[in-house]
Amino acid sequence: MRILSLKYNCLEAIPPDIGRLRKLKYLALTNNRLQIHSLPYTLAFCSKLKTILLDNNQLDALPGFLLEMPGIETVHRHGNHNYFKSTFMWYHTDVDFRIIPTSGTNVLPATSPDMLQFLAAKTIIGTRKDFFNDPDVAGILKDYIADIYSLFNVCSHCNGVTRTYLKGFKVITFKNPYLGNTCVPFMHWTCSLECAKALEVPARQEQIKAAYMLDSMYEQYIVDCQRQFGSRHQPGFTCPCISSEDNTRSCTIL
Repeated sequence: MRILSLKYNCLEAIPPDIGRLRKLKYLALTNNRLQIHSLPYTLAFCSKLKTILLDNNQLDALPGFLLEMPGIETVHRHGNHNYFKSTFMWYHTDVDFRIIPTSGTNVLPATSPDMLQFLAAKTIIGTRKDFFNDPDVAGILKDYIADIYSLFNVCSHCNGVTRTYLKGFKVITFKNPYLGNTCVPFMHWTCSLECAKALEVPARQEQIKAAYMLDSMYEQYIVDCQRQFGSRHQPGFTCPCISSEDNTRSCTIL
């Protein structure tokens, strides 16, 4: 399958099995009820994916794993719940607000000991590798991992795996530019404050460096424009003021 459209389905989550679609190039998820946790990391296994439409959902930011997908060429994200409001808040307020403690789901698991299959699945999830395409992972285990994938959070820094009912940290980073857009927010999850800082600080430094570069390019552009404007406003200089395919008029600066 190369093209998949799931528009207007009131979806609240995308199943981890999406990662099985190795040839997927175009994914339309417009007009659903998707939040940041609704998009599983297994989507990153779709290495041929080039276009993803996320318009009109409930996203506050884009999932951080999109930054690990260099093949992505187009991401539509307009019309999302609180997207621009959240972007303004995170970008223009104190950077400490970019690391947000989470309380977990508060849904405690059963007290029975974890099965060996469960522990094996947890370990494989933590590797962030494409287990669907790994011949060393048994087919029955792949199905089992897909079934329980939503029970875990994977740290974006150390790849530690914890159950979703446990506390952690959401981390907001910005990519500027990203696919032709500026100030694009991404949300990550980390298992500890140390991992959160290790992820956020370098990202912020990269953002500041990119901002300085853009400012420098803009300032140089202004200088070049002023120089060209000044050279053209000399006595006797002729410049076109109206141009068309059939008629060209010019004026002379005196």
